[in-house]
Amino acid sequence: MKSISLIGSTGSIGMQTCSVVRRHGDRFRIAAMAANSSAELFLRQVEEFRPEYAALADEKAAESIRDRIPAGVRFAGGKQAAEEAVGYGQTAVIAATGFAGLKYSLAAADAGKDVALANKETLVCGGELMTRKIKGAGVRLLPVDSEHSALWQALHFRADTPFRRLLITASGGPFYACTPEQLERVTPADALRHPTWKMGAKITIDSATLLNKGFEVIEAKWLYGAPLQKIHTLVQPESIVHSMVEFEDGA
Repeated sequence: MKSISLIGSTGSIGMQTCSVVRRHGDRFRIAAMAANSSAELFLRQVEEFRPEYAALADEKAAESIRDRIPAGVRFAGGKQAAEEAVGYGQTAVIAATGFAGLKYSLAAADAGKDVALANKETLVCGGELMTRKIKGAGVRLLPVDSEHSALWQALHFRADTPFRRLLITASGGPFYACTPEQLERVTPADALRHPTWKMGAKITIDSATLLNKGFEVIEAKWLYGAPLQKIHTLVQPESIVHSMVEFEDGA
């Protein structure tokens, strides 16, 4: 059985991770979990999964549930306390949003844990730092995002598999068919209505502006050591294919 620490358990990816553990309890166990401030949801998760350690980064939110934490679960509040969660389990799942994901990823590598990365900013903001840390610690960096997970599998779970180019698809978002005149009248509410996926608000907005696709190109550069000239994007509105690899023999 593989034990994991889950950072960002109350977010979209965090809840999906909980769902996987729930369905495959014979294969996975949550040894530690941390979140920011969604106290009541976090409490329910702790009650269900009974990790060894649990932490909320927001100290006020942590105090609001401290007296209700199940017996046997070590609980703490504060940003440093949340960071300590990566020291538990064999693999750290980094599902936190924003730049904060970088510090959790670095801390996990320092603790000798494999890093299952769902946080884009870790590589967008600190790609060189993170890849150097991973190599120095002798741990693995495992991509969780669907596009990069698909590439990783196609490359036989090796970052050094030779290839001609990587192709990352985009649905085009809610504004793909809009004219320039129509784009002048769109609202944030329009941007939050993704035609294909139900995601958190930030990534939905970033998908509507295609900024998210730019992030994924940068991630690919660091994950696979690829020059930007070998990373291509294309619009595929049906969202059937998330990414593709063209190998050196043309396959």
